[in-house]
Amino acid sequence: MKFNMLITRTAKVLSVFALIATVVVPVSSFAATATTTLKGDFCTNVDSIASKTNVLLAKKQSQADALKAKEVSAGSKLYAKRDQWNNNRDGHFSKLEAKAKTDAQKQIVATYEATINTGVATKRAAIDSAIATFSTGVSQLIDGRKTGIDGALATLTQSVDTLVATAKSECANGVTSKDAKAHLQTGITSAKATFKTSVEQLPKVKDEVAALQVARKTSISATEATFKTLVSQATQDLKTALGTVK
Repeated sequence: MKFNMLITRTAKVLSVFALIATVVVPVSSFAATATTTLKGDFCTNVDSIASKTNVLLAKKQSQADALKAKEVSAGSKLYAKRDQWNNNRDGHFSKLEAKAKTDAQKQIVATYEATINTGVATKRAAIDSAIATFSTGVSQLIDGRKTGIDGALATLTQSVDTLVATAKSECANGVTSKDAKAHLQTGITSAKATFKTSVEQLPKVKDEVAALQVARKTSISATEATFKTLVSQATQDLKTALGTVK
């Protein structure tokens, strides 16, 4: 079996973890943008700041939710290839059957076909198991990572909501726009630093994914080697048997 589809699968998995960075990094400047680009009096426009921050946070949550969706399986492509291989094998069997003239020859060919079909079924089951184990492991890693990011985003969102509410209260109770804005920006700087630290402290998954890749490759390579030996032996047995009967 060629490993092209498995390589494609691995590339897609790695792209998921790359996407995680796009969720984390832009958040670090979202609130600063909301406050520094505001025109006019801060207290007069504080509701506009709340709206902007909520939109930006919602966007980052959507990106986090998309992490799982990015993990695309290559299973459908594999099964499409198998259909093609089935047709090729059936064509090979048909040629053998056409050459078998006597009952003895037909029985030898039938035995050969049964051996190959059993070997194919065994090989495919083992490969499916290796791929499923890899996919399950990667899914668990992604789920764990996403759960951590979701928690950090929830905390950040709550912190920003509280900070905005505090800024509105200050504006309503005589605090100057300049001071209320400075308090909000200071709080946001702290909140985003907490968010960044929380995400950075999440377990790194690169090594775990690499280990899963090695285990999958090792398992599939062993399965392919076993099947190759089976086919070689079955082919030799077929030739030997046909050479002794008429």
